[in-house]
Amino acid sequence: MEEYAQYGEAPTSSPLAPPYTSMLPSEYRHNVLSTHQYLPRIWHPPIAPIPFKVYYLPDGRSIPQWSIVHIQKKNEGFYRHPVLVVDIDDRYVHFYSMTRQPPHAIAELGMCLRVGTSSQEEGLNILRLRVGSQRMHHETWINLEQRFRIEKHLLRHWSHDVTIAESEWVKLRWKVEFLEGQQNRFIYKPIARDLSQVRPGTIVLMPNPRGSATLGAPVVVLENQYPHFRFLRVKSMAENIIFQEPRSPQQARARQNCLAITPTLQYGHEGTPVMVLEPRSPNLREKSYIEINRKPNWSRLDKCQTWCWPPVKIQSHSIKVLRNYMARLPPPIAGPMPRTQGRNGWESRPQWNRMSIDYRYTTVAGPQNGNSHLGINPMYGDIYGYTHDGYNYNDYDVHMAVHSYSYEQAHHIDWISSRESSAEPVGIHP
Repeated sequence: MEEYAQYGEAPTSSPLAPPYTSMLPSEYRHNVLSTHQYLPRIWHPPIAPIPFKVYYLPDGRSIPQWSIVHIQKKNEGFYRHPVLVVDIDDRYVHFYSMTRQPPHAIAELGMCLRVGTSSQEEGLNILRLRVGSQRMHHETWINLEQRFRIEKHLLRHWSHDVTIAESEWVKLRWKVEFLEGQQNRFIYKPIARDLSQVRPGTIVLMPNPRGSATLGAPVVVLENQYPHFRFLRVKSMAENIIFQEPRSPQQARARQNCLAITPTLQYGHEGTPVMVLEPRSPNLREKSYIEINRKPNWSRLDKCQTWCWPPVKIQSHSIKVLRNYMARLPPPIAGPMPRTQGRNGWESRPQWNRMSIDYRYTTVAGPQNGNSHLGINPMYGDIYGYTHDGYNYNDYDVHMAVHSYSYEQAHHIDWISSRESSAEPVGIHP
């Protein structure tokens, strides 16, 4: 990984000059001036990066410890390489790393693009050079595994003036969005996007604490008060013991704290409603559920990233049902929590509230009458586009279509919680 170490250094003999520290954020100046170990040994004049140009990322030991780049990457092989700047904001430059040969897994997944040798070289996985640009010394690939950022003044000029044609931005952007759409989530690190306008029902990635085995975990947005938001966690059924076949009746109450996410309207387990995805939403790669919590936590949405792109979205009607379902949950019952089987073995986590559901859902359709909803069989789900006697039922407030009762009865959860059902699902009763 030292093939590029000889290029781009161009050191000078000038000591670190005061103008360098004047450019630093105010909260860092005291530490920098008082601690020599944080300072680069050689001062380099700051540069003004431009998008789609190749720059040099210096040795990590010469980059101050307060730099945000150290949080993103600690491998020394990452430094002393050329990088391609793709975006610039008020404080940071955003870039992809470059290498002669992409890692084997990255190459197999197609998570890289080759830098062209001229302005005429064409190809689906080739980025053409700008007219008049110099070329790289060797065959060079852009690693799209993760997009990084660093403070503007810490990059250095590359030994050659290499710039990608502006028209190739569309190709790069399409490639990144394609990778996000494929949801290579255990390898691909999603880029940061503007999440200020995401609506409830959108699944985003919440970063895990530093030192965790994975980058983050999916959560569904319940309420957006940017930069803060309320959320519930999304988890895989395959990794939870309570969903293993044959399903234990003793775990039925715990399963009622889990609402399955499905692409279409269908019956839920133990008489629970399902969370239906929007028609054009990508599906989750694994059978997943929303973990119910009576008091959803708050976190910072500006720290989250995309889980995939386009994002997974649950229908707004399902979110209304979710809120109603949570509001009717009784207080949790004390007791041991079921264990979850993660990728690193069994873990005991406070994931489940073992509780009884005090209302019942009808599972057997009664005889059709004048007020019944013809052709609607599922108990739960979004009932879109169905009309009866000229009335459009697009604004139901719960996922309920009970055939033998009137519209007012079947679609108000206050009535459901006090109405004795004609048949009670297995697993709900103590």
